[in-house]
Amino acid sequence: MLADGVEALVNQDGFRSEVVVSKDGACTIGSNDDAKLVALMLRRLRAREGLSVRDVAARLGSKSPNAYAQYETGRVAPSIDTLSRLVTALNPSYETVLRVA
Repeated sequence: MLADGVEALVNQDGFRSEVVVSKDGACTIGSNDDAKLVALMLRRLRAREGLSVRDVAARLGSKSPNAYAQYETGRVAPSIDTLSRLVTALNPSYETVLRVA
């Protein structure tokens, strides 16, 4: 059911997600399009923080919100290092835990 929810939130034809819950309750979400999955995560985190795209761009030291918006639309997939910087710009207290399968 969680995979269905993620797919509905991404709302892109052909997007599929997979959710694995470990015995200890940890949840891992993967997809066939990492850029779209990351875009969803960034949009949701930004909304939770009450920030605009321009606010996040400023926190990243960029004068152009379009550069950040590329990540939120899924047009560009960030590297692991860039994703860590993006999440920190959204909220410096977030702890980024990424595992590459």
